[in-house]
Amino acid sequence: GIASHGCYMDGYFVFVQANSNVFFISDLRDGFSYNALDFASAESDPDNLVAIIQFGGILYLFGTQTFEQWQNVGGAGFPFTKATSGNHNKGCAAPLTLTEFNGGIMFIGGGAKERPAIWFTNGGDPVKVSTPAIDILINSGGRNKIALAWQVNWSLNGRNCIAFTIPDVCTVEFDATTNTWYERKSLSDAGVELPWRVSSLIPAYSVFLVGDNSTGKIGVMSENVFTEYGNNIRSYFTPPSMDNNGLPFTVDSLELFMET
Repeated sequence: GIASHGCYMDGYFVFVQANSNVFFISDLRDGFSYNALDFASAESDPDNLVAIIQFGGILYLFGTQTFEQWQNVGGAGFPFTKATSGNHNKGCAAPLTLTEFNGGIMFIGGGAKERPAIWFTNGGDPVKVSTPAIDILINSGGRNKIALAWQVNWSLNGRNCIAFTIPDVCTVEFDATTNTWYERKSLSDAGVELPWRVSSLIPAYSVFLVGDNSTGKIGVMSENVFTEYGNNIRSYFTPPSMDNNGLPFTVDSLELFMET
């Protein structure tokens, strides 16, 4: 069948068959050879499989509303069998956001009758990571935009970060070191605000190379350069609110201390 998502585990190439609950594998250490009988189905819930990932020696099969875990037990015939941990009631809404990050798996998704959010699991029940404000942002373009979302993640100077981009809608970034969310934007070459232009990232030559989804340029991620693909970076922040127990007040002067 047509493969819609895949991964590599224990010498096998593993693929999800599009529009079904079936996944299939290659022959051992041979991605060009396949046996028509080497397939299985995720049947704990009737939702179709959309994404698959290997983490900690376990195969995670994500449907639209649930995910379940399988393990390689070896032996003759099909080597994978469902793990005893059962299934979990959160699925994946954007296959290209499913990734290993910070000792677990992160993804955009949710359960039945839920709007998509950002979740984390290290094998147990998923924990919601996104805040209500972030949920509003990522859902503002509708489910069709979310289905096309992608992620990039990196670790730089002790900070573990992951950014989720919903095309034409927004980019939200999570700093796992400080447990803080940000919204990240870019400027087009014409000066128009866009979601973050970085669409891919790879470590090479002792730096992080990043791709530009607007022009095809390649850049280097740096905390000491204050331009992005030639455009000045603008930063915005909101300070804590001030009040006088609901009564009028006047601010005569304001002094700002900040670390840039």
